Amino acid sequence: MKLLLLHYAAVLASSGLVPASPRPVIDSVLPAEPRPYSRAAVLEKRDEAAVLEKRSEADGATLTLSKRGNSCGDSSFTNQGSDVSPLASDCEQLSWNIRRGGTWIISGSHRTLARYQSCRFGAEGEGWYTYVGHEDIMDLIGSSIKKFKRRDGRVGAKGSMPCEGNDGGGPVRWKIF
Repeated sequence: MKLLLLHYAAVLASSGLVPASPRPVIDSVLPAEPRPYSRAAVLEKRDEAAVLEKRSEADGATLTLSKRGNSCGDSSFTNQGSDVSPLASDCEQLSWNIRRGGTWIISGSHRTLARYQSCRFGAEGEGWYTYVGHEDIMDLIGSSIKKFKRRDGRVGAKGSMPCEGNDGGGPVRWKIF
């Protein structure tokens, strides 16, 4: 590239459009120090935004934005805290660990969707393939901690919420245990 720029400068100088420069043109065209950001950093920010939002066509002409990872509606909450409940700090770490994305498919019986040390998040659904997104789990964990965290630092909760899925979705029963 340096050779091409020097050649281009020589052509411009010989054409009389610009005066010839005694120093290489590359110094005046390109910064000597690296830029404060890199292309990879810009792409990473775009990718991060792409994880948070997706585009879907509503009527063939209008585009609407909706969040990925949020497949469920409002939930009920029941306190299940006891001496054997998980540590709220482990549940906070579990929530942090899944923050980058993910969707779980629930079909029938209860299963553990995510876990970190003493904290587990599980769910069961009545629909045929019902979806639970990472934002749903993060919201449920955060709300449960705010509502039910015990003085000994433990939390346990359960609830039910409507979630999207095949055939219109259905109710999902969840539990932090």
